[in-house]
Amino acid sequence: MNVKAVNQATQISFLLVLIIATFSALLGYIKVFLLINFDGGTLLDFFFNYITYLGDGLIWALIAILIVVFRRKYWLLALALAIFSTIITQLFKLYILKDQLRPNSAIADKSLFHTIKGVYLNDVGSFPSGHTATAFCFYFLACCLLNKKWIVPIGFIVTCLVAYSRVYQAQHFPIDVAGGITTAIISMYGAMFLQKKLLLKK
Repeated sequence: MNVKAVNQATQISFLLVLIIATFSALLGYIKVFLLINFDGGTLLDFFFNYITYLGDGLIWALIAILIVVFRRKYWLLALALAIFSTIITQLFKLYILKDQLRPNSAIADKSLFHTIKGVYLNDVGSFPSGHTATAFCFYFLACCLLNKKWIVPIGFIVTCLVAYSRVYQAQHFPIDVAGGITTAIISMYGAMFLQKKLLLKK
């Protein structure tokens, strides 16, 4: 496991969490959303409408296949990562912050924010962003298993675009994105702990 790369990735990711949380606390999470949600035109609508799928839970199936084929000894790491992130996300959505309003429901004046035509907007289950949590889990997993220097900076940029797509689509507030990143960080270190304790010492 490339622990050094994971640590670097989580450090810059947590810095982003702190920035989002600070601005959300100072300005209000709705105002921060309105400041960075904008109409980028047809090209950006198309781009963010599709890059958001990189945070879809179905991608875990592809990850599972790749792990089995190329990094079989890390199967527990990937499995634990998926389970931890799913449990944390659903605990908040279904129990801790049940029915947390999304932008479409929390902001009465729909003319204040941009939406993409044809994209269904959910009303509740805002915190944390599941797509963001999944995308950052993939990012941390890639940093852990791929011994490439470029993976930390380039992966971070791509993953941030996936996370921002949730705000651009008006599916989540920035603070939900911060929650998703935090979920991924906790899940990754929990998964690494299990991998190290249960498999690597055998």
